[in-house]
Amino acid sequence: MLLVILVSVIFIISFVSLFIWIRKANRDDREEEKMTILLTMFVAGVLALLLTSVAAFFWFMFLGSANVVNSLFSLQFSKKELILMSAVYLAFIFTLDNVFQMMIKLLTSKILMFYFLMLWLRMVAFYLIGDFFQLTHYTNIVISGGVALILVLFELLYDWSKRKK
Repeated sequence: MLLVILVSVIFIISFVSLFIWIRKANRDDREEEKMTILLTMFVAGVLALLLTSVAAFFWFMFLGSANVVNSLFSLQFSKKELILMSAVYLAFIFTLDNVFQMMIKLLTSKILMFYFLMLWLRMVAFYLIGDFFQLTHYTNIVISGGVALILVLFELLYDWSKRKK
C-alpha cells in the first residue's frame, strides 16, 4: 500500500507541475494556437505518467538491489523499511550524487579511480542514510556496501556498452 501511495504522490506532483508549466507557456501563444483546458490536462497527464514510469523503474531497481542484499545476508528488514530506504536512496542519486559525480570527474583522470571514489562516496552516503533509519552497524555496512556496489556495477556495464558502440 505504501508503494502505491508513494507512486501516486510522484504522479500528482509531476502532473500539477507540468500542468502549471504548460498553462503558462500556452498563455504566450496566439489565440488560434492555444490549447483548451482539456487538452492541457491530457498532455500534462501523459507526460506525468511517463515521468512517473521512469521514476518507478529506478525506484524498483533500488528496491530490488536492497532486497537482494537483504536476502543474501539474511538482514531482517521489513518491506516498509526497504521501500522507504530505497526512496531516500533514489532521492540521493538524482540530487546530490550528480553533483559529487561531476566534482570527482573534474578531480580524477583515471577511470578506475573515478569508480572507486564513487563507490566509496555512495557507501558513505548510504551509510548515513541507514544511520538515519537507525540500522545496526553491521546491517548498515552490508546494505550500504551492497547497494553501492550494485549501482557502480550497473554504471560500469553501461559505460562499457556505450564505449563498444
